[in-house]
Amino acid sequence: MENKVNNYEFARMLDRYKREELDPLDTEVDKAYKIISDLDYKWKDDEQRRFANIKFDKMSARNAFLQKFYKEGMNITLQHESLVNNLCKWYEVWRNDVSNEGRQETEMMTMQADILHGIFTEIWEVLKPLELDIKPPNGLNL
Repeated sequence: MENKVNNYEFARMLDRYKREELDPLDTEVDKAYKIISDLDYKWKDDEQRRFANIKFDKMSARNAFLQKFYKEGMNITLQHESLVNNLCKWYEVWRNDVSNEGRQETEMMTMQADILHGIFTEIWEVLKPLELDIKPPNGLNL
């Protein structure tokens, strides 16, 4: 598996999927709804009306499923991008403010320990909604 931290191709594909598949399907469902709900529409017979209703229900259910699938795909894409941005931010804080040019010293100043505690507290806050069995960081041991 190729190691890509933030690959925006999936987000681009979701946008294309919406434009090429979901938007036209929405238009089709809207047109079908107008026909189905038009009391003056001239049906050939009751069988044609019944078949049209069945077809509309299937099309509408498929559209609802695909819209939900798209929405969840967008949510997970945004979550991934947010997590990657947070990881980059936390690494940069460690590299620039805590470590000695990327080398972690065994002795730390209180300010560096406080920064690390802040990073891990923020990580815990990000993970908290997942309801994982992890405990929050405790205060500093000064």
